[in-house]
Amino acid sequence: MYKAALLILVLCITGIASDELYELKQIKITLLDSNGAAWNDTNAYLGVRLDAAKNEALSEVGTGTLTYVLGEDYKRYSLRIEAGNCVADVPFVVYKQQDKVIYYELTMLRKEGERYVSIPLSTRTIAVSATSKEKVTLRTSIVRPMLMTDWLLYGGIMAASTLAVYFLFFRWLFTVLLFQHGWPVSRAEYFTTSLSLLVLVAIFGFLLVLFIPQTVVTWTILVLLTILWVGHAIVWALS
Repeated sequence: MYKAALLILVLCITGIASDELYELKQIKITLLDSNGAAWNDTNAYLGVRLDAAKNEALSEVGTGTLTYVLGEDYKRYSLRIEAGNCVADVPFVVYKQQDKVIYYELTMLRKEGERYVSIPLSTRTIAVSATSKEKVTLRTSIVRPMLMTDWLLYGGIMAASTLAVYFLFFRWLFTVLLFQHGWPVSRAEYFTTSLSLLVLVAIFGFLLVLFIPQTVVTWTILVLLTILWVGHAIVWALS
């Protein structure tokens, strides 16, 4: 009985000492992909744990209900989209003494099957103190994935562009070349189709450079569109 009481007393004293030594520092972390575009997959997590290489003197730090233990798995913090940016609110345990820092290791965790895969960030370790900035921006080592919403959005833009090019450009120019300039039907058709394909290639290239994640798939689509246009232009030139 006395041993149990003594143990409870020690734990209480340890908890009080810990609360006097540490406090929580809430930091909003914004994630970008390797190209600098906003990360878009909120099914991933931001992983945080003590950096074992730089906190050799610490075994654990904690206050209240939050404790980081050296050597433990990453604590996972959810991602969300806020004002077009992908952010995570992370509570760090810091020293109340302003000139002392604690080093934390950060990574992004994506679930693949039954396990979480770690994706390195541009900054592996950050030093956090009571005076640290409340907002931090980090980049992942990969480009953001193309989600179904992205495919639908950009596919819709390309479909709308195709209809606009056909009705506003192709048919009008074809009529002008055919009836006002006396071009043969096949030559006018080849020329306007080739020019329309060039416009579509330019539109997709513009989206790829500024908005669409630059992946092997998206670059392959651009290359195939370009090859199709070049082949059609050659046929027109030789006709």
